[in-house]
Amino acid sequence: MLRGFTSEYLSEDGIDFLKSEYKYSCIDKSPISKYIMQPFWNWAIKLVPRSVAPNMLTFIGFLCAIVYPCLVAVQDPSYRSLPAPSWMSIVGGICVFMYQLLDNLDGRQARRKPKDWNLLTEDDKRAMKVTSLGSPAGQCMDHSMDALSCNFVMVGVALALGAPPVQIIVIMFTTVVSFAVCNWEEYHTHSLYLGFINGPTEGLLLVSIIEIYSGIAGVDFFYNTVFGYKLVDILIYFLAVGSLLTSVVSIVNVYKYYKTAISFNTYTTFWSAFPSIFQTVSFPLFGSIFVIIQHNIFENGNIYENTALFCLAMAIPVSLAICDMIVCRVSGQYIPRASLLHYFNFIAYFIFIALQAFGFSVAKHTFAFLVGLVVFNLFMLVHFVVYVLKIMTRALNINVLTLTNDQKAFAAQF
Repeated sequence: MLRGFTSEYLSEDGIDFLKSEYKYSCIDKSPISKYIMQPFWNWAIKLVPRSVAPNMLTFIGFLCAIVYPCLVAVQDPSYRSLPAPSWMSIVGGICVFMYQLLDNLDGRQARRKPKDWNLLTEDDKRAMKVTSLGSPAGQCMDHSMDALSCNFVMVGVALALGAPPVQIIVIMFTTVVSFAVCNWEEYHTHSLYLGFINGPTEGLLLVSIIEIYSGIAGVDFFYNTVFGYKLVDILIYFLAVGSLLTSVVSIVNVYKYYKTAISFNTYTTFWSAFPSIFQTVSFPLFGSIFVIIQHNIFENGNIYENTALFCLAMAIPVSLAICDMIVCRVSGQYIPRASLLHYFNFIAYFIFIALQAFGFSVAKHTFAFLVGLVVFNLFMLVHFVVYVLKIMTRALNINVLTLTNDQKAFAAQF
């Protein structure tokens, strides 16, 4: 059966793997993270009640990430009548900072231990880990929310800079590709690697500063020229090139891994693993090729009249594909090469372009076309998330956004 409405999302072997074998690993080389942010996050976690589920922090952080682009979209779906009101930019910058904060607190909340942890016996520690607040489902939810959040965050910074629609799409394309490749790297190397300068730390801090400064000084500041170039152009393409360089580093890390490591699932070499990268990056490629054709061949300006809708139509399937990859990671399953989502989006784009090529006047229906894509992709995303979380919560005996009675008892020991 075609992957999309089947139990293949999470097999029985996958459930056994995430219950007994999965372990999370993260390497963070950022000096700003180590010497500035981590001490702050370690202090901030003490303010969070122990009865709050880590996934609840994840979800609240996701809501913070989408605030700014959604506020602007309500005012102008085309993202053309910039600048947005100053208060929106300031609120957006604060919300991005809160998103970063909560994204780092959820893991700390899951790993919190009783003060007398070192005095416990090994048997007591093992018993407590069974009812602790952390789980593979938590990582799935965390990374899945991040997959969707990163799209909104980068669209938000482009709006704060006063970037035109084409640059908004460029920065979104490079961001989703970078995030997808980063998760692809984690799948194959079994560890999330964050370099000396990385998106979750320096990137989000920069976005927060830009949005707050845009609200205070005004977007006109970013239209000043530096060496003959507008500051907005320099910043947009700096972020875009930085994202693509991050993708190159991730690919190199996977190549180095397979030179020395044993095989994982069906992959034995780098070249056998490399095609799996297209499971996620194919969606932004579809969307970008579609925009290029609409702009340069058919001169369809309607695509820029619905910039927010197009960004959403591209963000949702990418997020779902990354979610699928993360589930495969925590359950030890191989990455599927294609799904119903891939075929539907490719065929939809192809039919729209083909109708234009044969002379049909479909450009005026661009809004309806994008709405159809968003509705179908959103349905598939919701179906995937509900189905997978339902299986995981049953298998691990946990709740999604609240604590179970055993977890409440564990939290009460602090």
